[in-house]
This record gives sequence, C-alpha cells and structure tokens, in this order.
Amino acid sequence: MNSIPAVSVTVLPKEDETMLRGYIDNPGSSNWVLVSNRQVIFRAYQSPIDLPATIDLAALKMTTRIIVETVKLFDKLSIGE
Repeated sequence: MNSIPAVSVTVLPKEDETMLRGYIDNPGSSNWVLVSNRQVIFRAYQSPIDLPATIDLAALKMTTRIIVETVKLFDKLSIGE
C-alpha cells in the first residue's frame, strides 16, 4: 500500500498554551461545545476571520522550517524501506 504521512502543526502565542493543553486534555468539555465559549484560535480556524493578514511572519518562518525538516526526516526514513 502506498501512503503519504500527514503532519499537522499548530503555532500559537505562548500565552495560549495552557488553553490549548486544556482542549487536548479534555476535548469533550462543555467549554468547547458552544462556539461563543471558544477561545479566538478555535473560533477563527477555517472561518471568515482566518486570513493571511493574521499570520505573524516570524511564526510562518518557524512553521516553514519545522515542516521542511519534518519532510526531510520522513524522506530519509522512506528511503530505508
């Protein structure tokens, strides 16, 4: 079977780390059910306010570096198959 590894990277301000970890630890919490209760990063994702203008250039560069290095690593691993 041919397959392509998929990787997701979330980059957000350090001050949002506790909130994101709360979601990861308990995604079924009532805090996340109502859109109006969600933090901005969850309300913005794939919505009309999710615009390129909201992306911090330094975060974009860091994310690009992470993705490129991850793809290189997967490429090295797949050569050994």
